[in-house]
Amino acid sequence: MVRSKLSLAMRNALFEPRVQLLTQLYQPVFIWTMGKVGSTSIAKALQSVRGISVFTSHFMNDDEHPRSRVLYKHLIEPKKPLKIISLVRDPISKNVSSFFQNYEKNTGRSYAQDDLSLDELSDLFFNRYQHHQSPLSWFDNYVKRYTGIDVYAQQFPTDTKAYTLNHENFDLLVMRCDLDDTRKAQQVERFLGFVPNSFSITSQNVGAQKDYSKTYKAFKQHIQLPDSYLEEMATSQYFRHFYTAKEIDRSIIQWRTYRNPKNELAA
Repeated sequence: MVRSKLSLAMRNALFEPRVQLLTQLYQPVFIWTMGKVGSTSIAKALQSVRGISVFTSHFMNDDEHPRSRVLYKHLIEPKKPLKIISLVRDPISKNVSSFFQNYEKNTGRSYAQDDLSLDELSDLFFNRYQHHQSPLSWFDNYVKRYTGIDVYAQQFPTDTKAYTLNHENFDLLVMRCDLDDTRKAQQVERFLGFVPNSFSITSQNVGAQKDYSKTYKAFKQHIQLPDSYLEEMATSQYFRHFYTAKEIDRSIIQWRTYRNPKNELAA
């Protein structure tokens, strides 16, 4: 544990000079997005592209995340041209996925040594997980606050599932995470000015492929999300902006179906 903490402290100490050097040498591209939306795949793919430096964060200028303060100092504060890529996901699935991604933090136990029941996990999801509102307010708390870009000021094209916005020196590409990898790659190519068909993306960090995948699947089919919770998500500005009414209804029906598996159209 001590060695791990020392290693982290050393990596954090080296992070700022590395960021400073890379932003001077290459065009910075900032993958700045909420967690569990498929950003790892894009970041990994961009790291192999010459002539750019790739940075990632879910936060900005946050005391609990020292690296986000460094990124603010060298990417946001200087007011230099910056390309930002962000992704969105339906908030209910995002919250469940984030709960499992940070399993040890949210349950207080190591997954490998744990034997929590699905009922116990459900209770922890509602009573210990602190970030149910996070996807609903993420763009206002971070992107709008630090770049001036209001993602809600322009209609989102739910057919292409992607759009670009800009304000002063900031250019922002927003994509839905359910856009297939080929179309994501095409959007990134256009946004960054790459040669067409020169860039590809391969899925990474997929929950269904992780050690907790069986429990994750069982949990989704077991948890009983209250109507008040589903209603809050369904009527949020965030969900209504990036998804059609039919898509939102389909998501709500799906979660209610999990709750009532014998009735596929349970209301």
